[in-house]
Formats: sequence, structure tokens, C-alpha cells
Amino acid sequence: MTELYVPIRSEAVQKPQFVFTRGYKAFIDLIKEAEQVFADNEIEDTTEHIHILRGLYYGTVWSVDYEDRKSTIRNDMFNLYSGSLEPRDPRKMLGTTLFNELRQCAEVHESPTDRFDFGHCIIGLNCRNSFLSRSAAVPGHGGGTGFEVCTWLGDLGGGASMLAMKRATGSPTHRAIKMFPKSGHSYGSWVNLEGDAAAYLVASDVGGADGAKSLDLDPDKRFSTVLAEYLLNSSGSNFKAERAKQVLCALGCAFDANGTITNETDVQSNVANKLYEFADLYMMQWYYNENKLDVDRALNASKYFLPASVEVTSIFFDMLKACTKLPGLPLTPVGIDPDPLPPSKPLLKYTTMKKAEQNIRNYIDELKERIDKLSR
Repeated sequence: MTELYVPIRSEAVQKPQFVFTRGYKAFIDLIKEAEQVFADNEIEDTTEHIHILRGLYYGTVWSVDYEDRKSTIRNDMFNLYSGSLEPRDPRKMLGTTLFNELRQCAEVHESPTDRFDFGHCIIGLNCRNSFLSRSAAVPGHGGGTGFEVCTWLGDLGGGASMLAMKRATGSPTHRAIKMFPKSGHSYGSWVNLEGDAAAYLVASDVGGADGAKSLDLDPDKRFSTVLAEYLLNSSGSNFKAERAKQVLCALGCAFDANGTITNETDVQSNVANKLYEFADLYMMQWYYNENKLDVDRALNASKYFLPASVEVTSIFFDMLKACTKLPGLPLTPVGIDPDPLPPSKPLLKYTTMKKAEQNIRNYIDELKERIDKLSR
């Protein structure tokens, strides 16, 4: 079986190896240092700076992701998702010390309640620079764009899939809120979601569904400047404090004059459907990597894709709505814990496969019986 191409997130709750703990200002100073190196090497385009920096985390043999997964196929697919070629190799121009310090910034901590996944942010920004990545659905990925797969769809779709697999393998009441760990670095953990939000909102002067998609970069601004505007509020825009509402807008929500979402049911349905379809793809890769992929496991897990997707989506939206009223909170659900929904019908393709499998077994049994009769 050919390897499937989804960004598998580890379930293990471990302190990641690549964490920068000296705060946002020191982190931005590192970005400035890299920008100066690029400029000294006659690389002036800010979007190219973003592209090169993305390669430190995804899509190259010198990336953090490759060090963990050792998969050139994943590298190819992250380049496909982002609608770009493999970034140029910056190791020689950056030098060992700066190169390693930048890779350490896969996750950046300002304080215990203010941190974000820069790897998610930078690949999301790289995706936004491509019309195809931000606009076109990737075939077989639940209707999600490359941009979405690299941000919230990869995180929450993977979480919905893992929830379904847990319920199908002996824990039918496993709660969806566990896919949003307050500590840890997988699925809907708040550090991941903060990185996803930053991917939408850094260099997004307009905001909303349109403004958060294209990469809005002033030609005279460097990447470090727009990072400071978002993380440190250096421009006075306070955009980071409004990130929960802006993410809702980017997902397609419309607000009335009182701040109430007017089309929440439709937008939630659209998001849940993407998670539902993505969960199947994620499940196949997960079981395949574990050498456990068979029809029975897939059929049983598929019964839980729909309820898991609906529950994960409802938590995501309830969390974002709560954070619009309390902008100082990290993007983590507080006091949100929906009861598990009942399983639905399994996916038709797995039901059909199961029937075909049984028909083949019946045919083999029939052949054996005929052979036994002939040999008597």
C-alpha cells in the first residue's frame, strides 16, 4: 500500500525537543538576524524569507519534521500543500549556531499562558502566499485546502479520527475534550491552535474571511516586523487580542451588530464535514503505520467519524466564541465537555468491502469443499 499523505500528530504528551523559551522579543531578534543574513546574500524578498524559514520546520531533509519522521514523501507533500517548491538550503549561509537556534523555535514561549507553535504559523504563511494552497481543495483530503491541512484541519481532523479510533477499540464513551489537551502538543492543544491562528492573522491587515487568506505584506516590511505587530502589538492594532473572532471570520462566520454569529450552523456544518472526511484518511494512515489496517478496524472506526467530528467542531467553536469575550485567555476550551453522541452507520465503502471479503471467503470455502469431494 502506498503511504498516505496527512500530517500525523503524535499522541504522546512529551516536552518537545524544539522549544524556544526566551520570549517573543528574543525570538523576533533571531528572525531579524536571519533576515540580515538573507539580505547579505542578496535575498531581499520577504516572501522568500518566509519560504526559506518554512524549510527549517517542514518539507526538507534539514527540517524538524524530517528529523522526527525521516520521510521524503512527507517532504514532497508539504511542498505540495504549500503550493511551492522545496525551499533553498540555508545551512551554509546561516551557519551552524543560527541555524540550530532557529530550528529550536518550532514552539515559542513568552509565558505559561502565552506561547505558540511557530512551525504551524510559518508553513501556514507560506501556504497563504500561494493561490492554489489557500483556494484549491487537495484531492482526498476531506475538501480541505493545503493551507487548512497544514493548520486547523490537520490538527482537529486528526483529533476527530483518533477519538473515533479510541471509541471503536474499547472506549466508546471517550470524551472529545481529551483531544484538546491543556498540556501536550498534539491535535487541539492550545499551543497548536495558537500557531494556527497566527498562520491566519500574521500579515493580515484586513482580517475577516478575505483578508486572512491572502498574504498581505507591505513591500517595505520585513517578516520580523509583521511578527512583532502580531506578537508584541508593536503597531497598536491589538490584532492578537481579537484573534478568536478573526479566526471565526476566516472560517466564514458573519456577525451582526450585537456580535452574534448569524450563520453558525452552516459554518459549523462545513467544518465538521471537512473533519469527517479527513478523519477517514487519517485513520487509514494511522492503522497502516501501526500494521493494523484491516476492513474490520476501518469499518468499526468509521461508525464514530461523524459524532467525533461534530463534537470536536462544537468544542472548537464554543472555545473560540468564549475567547472572543475573554481575549486574554489562551485558545483552550474551559468548562466545555459535550457528552458523546451515538455512533452512526459505517461508511458504505467499508460495508461493501466487508461483504466482498465475506463473499471471497465463502467462495474459497466452496472451492475447498469441491476439492475435498473430488479427492475422495
